[in-house]
Amino acid sequence: MKTAVLYTRVGTTIIGGENKSIATQLEKLENYCKRNRIKILDSFTDCASARDFNRVGIADLLEFIKTCSNKIDFILFVSWDRFSRNITQAALLCNWLKLRGIEAKAIWEYEPSHLQNMLVNKNLNK
Repeated sequence: MKTAVLYTRVGTTIIGGENKSIATQLEKLENYCKRNRIKILDSFTDCASARDFNRVGIADLLEFIKTCSNKIDFILFVSWDRFSRNITQAALLCNWLKLRGIEAKAIWEYEPSHLQNMLVNKNLNK
């Protein structure tokens, strides 16, 4: 069975739109894992900007990976903008994850309204 760590993020404590709340993101990620028979190992959350990776949740996630990276197949998030808005830093982190056998993946990558996610997934996980 594949395994995953979930990551959710909101930019502020004032959330606009139902698909951006932490609860909604977690629900969608958990449902995705259930449908795809992926075991959830842990989840991490941030309430911060995605302009860089100086976030508590990301730091905790990276520490978790260091302790058990051989058990993790995916880092899952609903869309790339929830993970990062900095393509350079995202590429560097995806490479670091890839070296540990972990794929960073936006679960909305194939929905027509999320074409950007599909393109980013394809390019960052080469």
